[in-house]
Amino acid sequence: MIMAVVCIALALVYACTVDEDTKTPEAAAAVTEVIGVQENGEFHINDQEGLKAKWEKTLLEQGYDVTLERFDFVPGDLVGDETSNMILMASNAEGTVKIATAITLGKEVNSKRPVISNRGTVTCSGCSAGCSPTEHAEYGWICSPCVTSGGCTKTETIETESLQGN
Repeated sequence: MIMAVVCIALALVYACTVDEDTKTPEAAAAVTEVIGVQENGEFHINDQEGLKAKWEKTLLEQGYDVTLERFDFVPGDLVGDETSNMILMASNAEGTVKIATAITLGKEVNSKRPVISNRGTVTCSGCSAGCSPTEHAEYGWICSPCVTSGGCTKTETIETESLQGN
């Protein structure tokens, strides 16, 4: 029963795509969330403290009582150019717990492009070297292998409210 609910939920997430006409902040807000902006090649999160609090709550619900210290925008492995498929990832100070969301960039207006998230997250945990979230075109979310000893655990979530806690 639980597996059926998870499969249906994942199917709904993957069925919602953002095409070129919905990459404006207003149109994208219906199925996604504008969480930041790219301006002159630099990425900025609109409300980093709100996002940090939301993600720390998600991690606590998953059993990880951690404080997120580092936020990074990194290229994803999806098919396409590296600026259209990106990941926003945060980690604790030790780097043993990482949470991420896939992002896309909207249409540029006045040298700014909205950073759009699909609101879902993936958590990878277990070791400080490796075990990083990556979105793969064929396999979806994966966690890279640990470089050091230990295993890596992956947890995916489907967010039903704003990532920024609004």
